[in-house]
Amino acid sequence: PALHNSPFFRSLAILYALLFAIYQSSSATAPTLHKLGKYLILPPNVAATVHLLSFSTWFGTVVYTTFVTGITMFKNLPRRVFGTLQSKLFPLYFKLCSLMIGVQILTLTAMPDV
Repeated sequence: PALHNSPFFRSLAILYALLFAIYQSSSATAPTLHKLGKYLILPPNVAATVHLLSFSTWFGTVVYTTFVTGITMFKNLPRRVFGTLQSKLFPLYFKLCSLMIGVQILTLTAMPDV
């Protein structure tokens, strides 16, 4: 398999994400993400709205794809057709989810503190 598709690379990516999350939560004085927030030109209320919309889009996409379309297609389509359809849908699904998570990270820094 390709390097990015190997178990070692996936484990390394998960470890990096966990270490980044721990680093972000432990460095309360000058977190890296809050440095990005000063470059975001959105007012806090607009950033909060965009954040909420991107989260709801991401969450709705995950729930609908997992529990509605995935199960329906699996039960009603022949295996070959199901595989072909999934191979076309999943790259778009992951691109949308990645984009929405990126928007959430960027707008998180400009949102008002609650």
